[in-house]
Amino acid sequence: MTIEVQIEAARNPWWEEEQMHGRFGVNPFDEASGIPAQFKIWAASYARRGPVMKPGLIHRFEFERFLQSREVLPIRYAALHLGISVRSFQDLLAAMISQDLLAEPETWSPMMGMYSTPFIRSLYKRFGRLQHKVFSSHGGFVRSLHEEVHGVLGLAVTPVHCTTSKALGEDPVEPAVDFDILTDDPIGLEYQVWLDFKKPISLRPDACSTITYLRHERVLDPYLLAKRDGMVDELRTKLPAQV
Repeated sequence: MTIEVQIEAARNPWWEEEQMHGRFGVNPFDEASGIPAQFKIWAASYARRGPVMKPGLIHRFEFERFLQSREVLPIRYAALHLGISVRSFQDLLAAMISQDLLAEPETWSPMMGMYSTPFIRSLYKRFGRLQHKVFSSHGGFVRSLHEEVHGVLGLAVTPVHCTTSKALGEDPVEPAVDFDILTDDPIGLEYQVWLDFKKPISLRPDACSTITYLRHERVLDPYLLAKRDGMVDELRTKLPAQV
């Protein structure tokens, strides 16, 4: 698939089931999950663009507004907030429940694969040594959490690292905070390039990685949300030629 086709697919707000499941880790078309029913109830009062679902299609922007309004994170982004893979996230919740650090009903949601945003953001406080700790950066938070999870639960989680940070050979490698809207590669805080794909201003802009931008600079320049600073030129000289 060419970069031009990827851009058009990302810019089109109407996404298919496979696209949605790949990005969010949940299937908003699955009636058994409870997601379609909740989405339609929300849309009846708050949707801005008429229908939010069509046969085989869902309006991604409205779905993201729904997640924001209901303060829920789909499982892939719940895991990403903690810097870990979905499998590690599932293992972490199970281990915390088995060690009485978490009660199973706390993980319940009327929508399968969705988790309360405040619950995920405060989950680290279940580990006593982290309750009152001040973190200097998101990377520091993630690394401290992973160390505590291993020390307390004996669980070695699989981290989700920024593709650009890995290519630069950084040590420590920066954790990801989002996924590249074009390639789905994990993106770290310092290496995200925001794109203007006409999303509502209330939503987080779509982003690609610095590597993706440098590979397709000419094509992506018209879609930049803000002019890039000198960091891009600096990274162009630092990244390996094969990247």
